[in-house]
Amino acid sequence: MLRHGIPKNRYVDLTLAELDLWSQLQQDEELICAAEDLLSDEKQNLTAAIHGDLRLDQFYLNDEQLMLLDWEDFGRGDAARDVGMMAGEWLYRSILDTVTSRGDGQRPPEKFNEQSATTLIAARMNEATVHIGNFWKTYKNNREASDPNLGLRATARLGWHLVERTIARAGMVSKLSGIERAALSIGRRALITPDAYQAALGLGENTNESIDNSTSSRGITV
Repeated sequence: MLRHGIPKNRYVDLTLAELDLWSQLQQDEELICAAEDLLSDEKQNLTAAIHGDLRLDQFYLNDEQLMLLDWEDFGRGDAARDVGMMAGEWLYRSILDTVTSRGDGQRPPEKFNEQSATTLIAARMNEATVHIGNFWKTYKNNREASDPNLGLRATARLGWHLVERTIARAGMVSKLSGIERAALSIGRRALITPDAYQAALGLGENTNESIDNSTSSRGITV
């Protein structure tokens, strides 16, 4: 739908937030090309059995046994899809929790300005990337096949996950909040230039690099 447009029967049901968002996305040639490149790269790397919709909420702990649910999209695909979606959901939740007391239990400020919001987003993202880095390191250590570009593709997939989550959210509201647009902005950057964000987001060789609110979060207005 990014390149070819929205079907008429779908268009008439769009919310105001979706109308605004799709207008923005469909005029973003860089994002469209990056999404097409991601899809092309995935088609060339159908080398693993993947879950296809891997997120934290797909795991269920029952009697100390961890189970993975919802195998509807299971099949052969690019491992970067599972890695990127898992990391992307971690990051998405951390960004949205900037305006909640979840996680560290601290109350967010009553009012945000651009600087305070960006600083808090960067702090939340740094917390998430610790988990992403540990997940990535464990995954690599237990993966037998060699794939030097897996982390780069996973970073692009992480970026697309944030874009996709924002699209889904737009279908539920009349106007996207500033924090949701922040998640979209971060996702866009990771999708378009994954090499610039791979290490900072925990998917590089060095998983200890922190996010600087003047780099990974630059250009965000909340």
